[in-house]
Amino acid sequence: MEKEKIVIEYETKQRVLKKRVKKIKRKTPYSIFIFIFFAIVLVFLLEGKLDKFLGNSYNLILVISAFFVLTTAIYIVTITLKIKDINKEVKSIGEKMYKKMKL
Repeated sequence: MEKEKIVIEYETKQRVLKKRVKKIKRKTPYSIFIFIFFAIVLVFLLEGKLDKFLGNSYNLILVISAFFVLTTAIYIVTITLKIKDINKEVKSIGEKMYKKMKL
């Protein structure tokens, strides 16, 4: 009886973690599009104001695109590591469920 309750607990926890992974994967492309939009808006807003620091608009576009690429790369690496950790936890819960059901 107690084993069944523990197994059901593990199943619900595993289901919640899998839903979290799906939610993160679904949200990732939208976040990248927001980064792209933010970079384009920065180019238009800062185009004339930073000419004396950067020289011309081409350098501004290079700086903003480098910032965008760096931010996006950090975001993707962070999301990948987070998903990897959640999947490890799901796997360990599955192993615990298997051991409980086996005994």
